[in-house]
Amino acid sequence: MIIAITGLNANDNPGPGVAVIRALREEFGSALTIIGLSYESLEPGIYRIP
Repeated sequence: MIIAITGLNANDNPGPGVAVIRALREEFGSALTIIGLSYESLEPGIYRIP
């Protein structure tokens, strides 16, 4: 399964994307491919997801 997630900003006003990805990873594990969508290439949330 492939899922695209937005809301990856993890600054002063964080979006829900990182938490959603963690929950999906916990449920589906490696059976899931996640594509993170962001407006900025230096958005902290796109680099914090294991």
